[in-house]
Amino acid sequence: MLNHLQIKNFTLIEQQDIEFTNGLSVITGETGSGKSLIFDALYLILGSKVNQKLIRPGSDSCIITAQFDLSTNTRAKNVLVLHDLGTQECIIRRIIYKNKPTKCEINGQLVSLKQLKELTATLMHIHSQHASYKLCDNLFQKKLIDDFGNCKEELALIATSYKDLKSTRQEIDKLENIAKEQQERLAIINYHLDELYKLNIDEEPYEHVKSEYNKQKQSTDFQKHLQNSLYEIDNKQGAIIPSLTKTILTADKFSDTFPESSESTELLNSAIIQLEEACRSIKTMSNSLEYNSSEIDRLQQQIDLHNDLARKHNTQPENLHLKIIELENRKKELLQIEEKLASLVQLDKQQSIHYKKLSIKLHEKRSAAAIQVASQVQKMLPKLGIPQGVFKIEVRHEQNSLNVDGCDSIDFFFSANPGHAPALLKETASGGELSRISLIIELITLTQNERTTILFDEVDTGVSGKVARDIGNILKEISAKTQVMCITHLPQIASLADNHYTVAKYITDNETHSKIVNLDKEHKIIEIARLLGGDKIEETAIKQAKALCEDIH
Repeated sequence: MLNHLQIKNFTLIEQQDIEFTNGLSVITGETGSGKSLIFDALYLILGSKVNQKLIRPGSDSCIITAQFDLSTNTRAKNVLVLHDLGTQECIIRRIIYKNKPTKCEINGQLVSLKQLKELTATLMHIHSQHASYKLCDNLFQKKLIDDFGNCKEELALIATSYKDLKSTRQEIDKLENIAKEQQERLAIINYHLDELYKLNIDEEPYEHVKSEYNKQKQSTDFQKHLQNSLYEIDNKQGAIIPSLTKTILTADKFSDTFPESSESTELLNSAIIQLEEACRSIKTMSNSLEYNSSEIDRLQQQIDLHNDLARKHNTQPENLHLKIIELENRKKELLQIEEKLASLVQLDKQQSIHYKKLSIKLHEKRSAAAIQVASQVQKMLPKLGIPQGVFKIEVRHEQNSLNVDGCDSIDFFFSANPGHAPALLKETASGGELSRISLIIELITLTQNERTTILFDEVDTGVSGKVARDIGNILKEISAKTQVMCITHLPQIASLADNHYTVAKYITDNETHSKIVNLDKEHKIIEIARLLGGDKIEETAIKQAKALCEDIH
């Protein structure tokens, strides 16, 4: 609750201290007297944009100070604790300089404009004529229903679900674009791998092919060499084995006389055995050699293919197996993208199901809240001069829609006249009707409004007579639950005030001043009489004013 407001050097106000209490406080005054200055000062406390023209002429700065009682305002206390600004009191000061940046203070500590707005959002709420027109905005309508239905938890859950689903779909789009670009690359890789696998490198490596090719090419010459070797060893007079045999036989004649020759004889016998073994091996090798022209052609084709592919892949023929490994790894990477894409598509399905479940739950809660709001507005329309009015709220669940706040669209419908079907509120309601409906909704949603002060600015626009009194009764009803302040021109509303302030403008020493006065009961009657009859206050107006003040129910 706002307890005290101090204004210094603010436009027409040189210095003013105003005490406020609970209940309904009204501000009246002649046109141009400066009634709106109090609200303008409170707008600055709320963090509105600064204009140096607000500084009173002849002054270098203006100061607005507001003191609030936080005894029943837990949210405001929590904000103070969050920013380490104390909890025992709440004094907000805004200082506007001509040639220096504006200062914002909370409990004597400098704070940012953001921190100021964060706190004052829990302290005061301004219901202006503009707020009535906001009632026609679909986003405002949706927020109103969400606040009334206490959908905060559902909105938080669906916002998280939406964020996750949107992130997944963005990743899917990204991978799909990559996959499209990689299709050609994958086709090329598969083509190269098919070529390389035809080489059958695992079973017939390049070194083996080349070795076999060389063997085939040299097999005829090698066979001739082997035949010549056999001939030299054993197949002619003077060959090695016959010569050694003859030498051994001769040595045997002298073995008795020269027994020491036995060692060399044994070595010669061993040599003959080794040579005979070599001959058998050479014969086997010679018999195994077979010139195969078709095999030579095949091996030549394999070598040529190795060389061609080596040049194609800028490597050596013996390193083509490494190229296969490289291409397989690249193929694996591309296939992993497709696997990940498939996994994300599956995740998208799961997240979509989860999002839809949350959106249906939110829709059901909104629908229930909309029914309650519409029913209460409908009941109160006759009290505000719209006896035949019809008010409806439509909550449509658009299943294919995907938004951070669910799949619903909300519209307010209204008809003031019998025989006319309800149409969109923004298309059918007049300014006065909007103002009254907006006031009803302010009362209905008061339990969701944790602020302690509501400022009604120009709430009586376009109304008079009984409707004005009905609006006053609603303001009175609201003030029973929270502090209410309003500027009014209507005696029907002013007469219901618990606290009545009037603003007067006067000139002293060629300087213009505005002064705010808290009226006692007698002066309140006089001010209401002025509202009834104008500047010339007659006895009839005084009697009417007293009757209005006594007729409080």
